[in-house]
Amino acid sequence: MAGSLMSPGHRLPRRGVARADILARLTLAGIAVLLVLTGTVTLWLAGQVGGLLTHAAWPDSSPADMPGIAARFVTAPGDPEQAWPGAARQDLPPGPLLYGLWIVLFIAALAGVGVPALWVARRWARRRGFAGRKDLDRVVTAEAVLRRVDVLRPGLTIRDTDSAGMVTVKERRRSDPLEVARLLGRHALTGEPLYLANEYTELLAGAARFANKTSRYIIPRVADARGAVITTSTRLDVASVTYDLRAALGPTWIFEPQGQVPGVPRLRWSPIDGADDPDIAALRAKGFAAGAGLKGNVDNGQYFQDQAAAIIRGLLHAAALDEHATMTEVASWAANPSVPRAERILRHHGQTVWADRLAFHRESSGRSRDAIQSVVFGALDAFSNPRILHACSPPRGQQFDPEQWLDESGTLYLVGTRSGQALTAPLFAAIAEDIIYRTLQRSFVSPGGRVEPCLYLVGDEITNIAPLPSLPALASEGGGSGIALSIACQNTHQLEERWGRDGGQALRDGANARFVMGGTQDVNALKDAQALLGQVQELSSSASWGGGKASVQENTRREHLVDLAELRTLPTGHALVLLGNMPPVEVVQQAWWERPDADRFHTAQDAFNARLRRAS
Repeated sequence: MAGSLMSPGHRLPRRGVARADILARLTLAGIAVLLVLTGTVTLWLAGQVGGLLTHAAWPDSSPADMPGIAARFVTAPGDPEQAWPGAARQDLPPGPLLYGLWIVLFIAALAGVGVPALWVARRWARRRGFAGRKDLDRVVTAEAVLRRVDVLRPGLTIRDTDSAGMVTVKERRRSDPLEVARLLGRHALTGEPLYLANEYTELLAGAARFANKTSRYIIPRVADARGAVITTSTRLDVASVTYDLRAALGPTWIFEPQGQVPGVPRLRWSPIDGADDPDIAALRAKGFAAGAGLKGNVDNGQYFQDQAAAIIRGLLHAAALDEHATMTEVASWAANPSVPRAERILRHHGQTVWADRLAFHRESSGRSRDAIQSVVFGALDAFSNPRILHACSPPRGQQFDPEQWLDESGTLYLVGTRSGQALTAPLFAAIAEDIIYRTLQRSFVSPGGRVEPCLYLVGDEITNIAPLPSLPALASEGGGSGIALSIACQNTHQLEERWGRDGGQALRDGANARFVMGGTQDVNALKDAQALLGQVQELSSSASWGGGKASVQENTRREHLVDLAELRTLPTGHALVLLGNMPPVEVVQQAWWERPDADRFHTAQDAFNARLRRAS
């Protein structure tokens, strides 16, 4: 742990004598006094105990003789017997035995004092400006998060009406920090596990490619989750390690609609089923439009996205109201806005406002209409792929049921390959929005306004894979409803590109737990992190002599807690955590293969890979 940024001695000496050096000198003086006292006491004990061993008699000497014995011993170390009073010398052991006993007793005494002192020092030592013991005990220790168990998990509150068996189960779960929190990592100085309550939103932005973000951050959060999980990734690296672990807890699906993952149950989800509810139709339409590839920083981009969502919601709602329509028809209506079929269905069922919106789009012309239509095309372009169309066209009533999936703490892997992200992003955003909407609906009528166990959204590269339109609002509000967000992206610029300046800012502000990992070359990201880490006030003094007089000059200056080079060169696995108004803390995030339970991860990975081999 010596390389930790939080180590009190991490910084190189600066010019001038820091006020801390005075304390260091006093400490050294105290240690010297302690060593002298320990040596004196153990020398006397060595002589007394040696007398018992060699002559079966306690030498005639009392503790009051210790100072004199020590003083005489220093003047004649070659003849230690002469240090004792005359009456005691006949019962003392030979010199070699006395020296041997003294060394043993001296080392034992130092160990007895030093080991507890070292433990206390490791627990309390820190570099100024970082979180101290009180900060940790208040927010991120196991005891701190478990103090909020009745708030975060009201269902685990023990009641008088509970049976003995139920009380036993609740007590066991109430003692598990992962029931209410995620593992932040281990304290970089003490090795103590630290936790982040599920009501906080995590943001990891700027992780370098070789920082092992997936193995140290994403996979542990998926594996440790005590509730349902939605996770996004560009490869099968997360699923390969955690699929079998999660399958033991609840229904587990991999949604890779291009059909490139053999041997595992493929999720089939229809955007039509459930869209007879106007709210569901509108929500899914927003998800499709958000994933259409229109960046948030494009001029009037949000306007065109909203208008496209208004078209798509009408098409989905019309298809849901028609018993025979499929996604094939929806894609056809989107590609041919001049065909009034969807409009007629809506009017037949009394949805005249939405029908009028489709009619207005059909009768419009010009650049604005073309721009809106291009977003509609992009949002539904995935259904031009036969395999994706098949995955999203299950028989009516046989599709993925989000409600049951939430009840059973299921897992959903949204896997979007880099080559297919443009096609699948709208689809992934729509299904994720659907699940989140249902989760929020549940929270309205749940005790404490939270679903439990909470829904974990672990979004790796979420800006490209599943750009949920509700994510900026969810970052600040989701934790209070029982949705634990863990978001990872390449840099904060991606947030603004996808959700616009205001949306990106809302995401950053809503994330009350920020992670900083080493290796990034993004200077702006490093400067942002440095600014958030804050500054410390350095008080230094310098002495000078002249004209037979000595003078001491004191200077005060403010400087950054951590410089940019220190941030960039953080060791692999180390991360700085900025949590609410708490001073920063440095943690070590173990890769899944470094954890004490690594064997179960290896077993799950072997089983998953064997399944793929058998199917290929």
